Amino acid sequence: MRRLAFLGLAACLAALLPVLTAIANANEPPVAEPTPASVEDRDRCRLPSHTAWSNGLGSTMRFEVADDGSIRGTYRTAVGCRAGVDQPLVGFCTGSAVSFLVHFQGCGSTTAWAGTIERDDSDALALDTLWHLVRGRDPGWDATVAGNTRFEAVE
Repeated sequence: MRRLAFLGLAACLAALLPVLTAIANANEPPVAEPTPASVEDRDRCRLPSHTAWSNGLGSTMRFEVADDGSIRGTYRTAVGCRAGVDQPLVGFCTGSAVSFLVHFQGCGSTTAWAGTIERDDSDALALDTLWHLVRGRDPGWDATVAGNTRFEAVE
């Protein structure tokens, strides 16, 4: 008898599960599956192909963006080790998201930036980034430094 009651309860719950799921999801808006065209548009890099940028410290970078969003160029720091020397820059861009890395040759460090492209109040392109500089030596409390930088497009 108990077994029949259990089977009856299980059958009722199985029948109610779709109804309960529909009620639980009734307040959620439907999620549209992206179409291939919308995925391509969303992932297309919003950076101009050939651009030059500078930040508030006077450091500059120039790079090209390939069709697949990969970035190659040079970065010239205005401060610290090897100031004024072009260093190799590589990165990637998808939509308004940008990330790039510079290996400071001869300085024992690399820096990675990640940020977003936007237009400022005067409609000029700006790139707001967070960065991490890592020194290639024995790990210590000061081996990694972090900060933020705003780059502005240079005409």
